[in-house]
Parts: sequence; C-alpha cells; structure tokens
Amino acid sequence: MRIAFRAAEASFEIDGDVMSMGVAAADEDDEGAYIRVQRAIDRGEPLADWEEDGLHFEYKDQLYGAYGVLGTCRLGRASLAFDLANPIDDLEGVRGFDVELAIDDDVYQNLRDGLPRLFEGTRVTFNRE
Repeated sequence: MRIAFRAAEASFEIDGDVMSMGVAAADEDDEGAYIRVQRAIDRGEPLADWEEDGLHFEYKDQLYGAYGVLGTCRLGRASLAFDLANPIDDLEGVRGFDVELAIDDDVYQNLRDGLPRLFEGTRVTFNRE
C-alpha cells in the first residue's frame, strides 16, 4: 500500500546544524498530512546504531517517524515519491508515499537544488527528472 496526498507547501532549509525538507497537504481532505526528512549537517560524531545513516523520516506525527527507513526518493515537477526500505512502526503495510506537488517554480527549484544535498552520503537513492 502507498499513501498519497497533494502538497501545496514545500521547503528545503538549513537551520543551524540541521538540514531538512518538508511537504504539507494542500487541503483538509488529507487530514494534516505532511512529510519531513532531516539530518545533521556535520557528521563528525559517529552515529548510534539506531540512527542507521542519520536520516530521519516522519509522516504526519513523530509516532510515524524513524531513522533508516527510506530507500528511494524520486522528484519530478509534478510529484515527489518515497519508497521505504524498511517499514515504519504503526504504519503496517505502507511501502511508500506519493505526493502530488502543487507548488510554484521557485519552491520546486529550492527542492530540486536541496534534495541532493540532503541525501548525499546516505543510503537513499535519489532520482530527479
């Protein structure tokens, strides 16, 4: 099963020592759906075993978040897709997420430029059109 929603908001940002991206649902029909992916910029200290590659993925709530669950991310002008490499606790049967992007060109360009930086050095395969 895949979870799908339409996002009207998207961002890539660096705040202090954390790099993150996020998308948020366009309307109430998606019940506050969002995805946030983040990691520390400086990897000078060794990661704990539970952190896998240091990349944290979250859907809708911290309850639906974990380290080391992403396998692939695909970005196109109209969509963003995430395939899970490992399941997320409490989201049994979910294998990925499909997000329709209803964002302007500047916001899309920010994602397009930022996502390779976010996934660099992680085990996530990133593809963009």
